[in-house]
Amino acid sequence: MSKLSGFRGQSVNANKHKPFGLKLLTDSIQRDGYAAPMVATADGQIIIGSARHEVTSDVMDVDPIVIHSDGTKPVIFVRDDIPTADDPKAKRLSISDNIIARVDYDPDGAILAALADDDDLIKRMIAADDAS
Repeated sequence: MSKLSGFRGQSVNANKHKPFGLKLLTDSIQRDGYAAPMVATADGQIIIGSARHEVTSDVMDVDPIVIHSDGTKPVIFVRDDIPTADDPKAKRLSISDNIIARVDYDPDGAILAALADDDDLIKRMIAADDAS
């Protein structure tokens, strides 16, 4: 897959997203670029970074950098245009990544409940999220 359009959006996403969160994400990407990669299955369905895929697919069909991995090693995304963590863009991206994740999270209770029925770790994560 050589174009972003070659990847499909997530068919079942437990995060419904919020319009304001998607707007913040769009603004951040347009100003400072990408802060985190998307993750796709081998057949091209985005499973992490659905919002990044959605807002980018709406405005451009770029040639993504595709890295194949079996998930056993971390992937580090180095931004060559950001010289140090003291750079204003680095500071903005660090804050934006966390705030957008929080503001844009709109869990779909039915999907989460179905996933939790089969997975104790997901069940614990949901309980921790509910407690916070």
